[in-house]
Amino acid sequence: MIGDNGNSLEQFAPDAASLFNNMKTPASIIGGALVSLAIAGPLPLEGSSRENRSLKMARALYNVIGVLSFSSELLVVIWATVASNKLVETHVEPAQSVWHLIERDFNLEWAATNAHFVAGMLGFLVLVALRMFFHADGGLLGMGIAGIPLSALLLMISVINRGVARGSGDGHRYGANIGSLFTTYLSLLTQRACNKSCVGYLEMGSIVLLLTSMAATFKGVAERYHLGESKKTN
Repeated sequence: MIGDNGNSLEQFAPDAASLFNNMKTPASIIGGALVSLAIAGPLPLEGSSRENRSLKMARALYNVIGVLSFSSELLVVIWATVASNKLVETHVEPAQSVWHLIERDFNLEWAATNAHFVAGMLGFLVLVALRMFFHADGGLLGMGIAGIPLSALLLMISVINRGVARGSGDGHRYGANIGSLFTTYLSLLTQRACNKSCVGYLEMGSIVLLLTSMAATFKGVAERYHLGESKKTN
């Protein structure tokens, strides 16, 4: 089939479905690991006199990062599963390439799948670094061990930045770096939620609830931090 621009069009729906399915397995594995790492397995009990303000704050944020990372990986599974099912269940028009098909019909789904997978993976490495630091009771050993997953995190961000910047290879991409991936996802999600022809009340509610929960969480962390400082002073 030949498109309006003279380029040949082919059926890439199976390939697109395969891409979405490729994201589900690693997301499921990471999600399972996050349950034992952040939810079922708490940090070592606080008690070291060497913990400064920053470490106490990091301890308080550990659960926040864990819940966000776990939720992100679950969302990867949902977004990818629904998209791959639609690619099989419905008629999908031929396209110039897999990227053009996704950009045309599943742009939000693909951006969401990648953004949540990246967010969950980065959060997972931060949790590993924090847990190893506290298990080693801080100090030089703790910093050395924590630096290993953090070095992997930096390399991972570099790899993602290059992948996002390359895009489809013919000028189509989400942006120049990982930040562009997240902003594109949020923009597409907001547009769909505010679509006048089909208002996404649950999507809007999800965004509002997330923002409210994050505000309450950081306020609670700050209050606990100041309470601990006042007890220390007294």
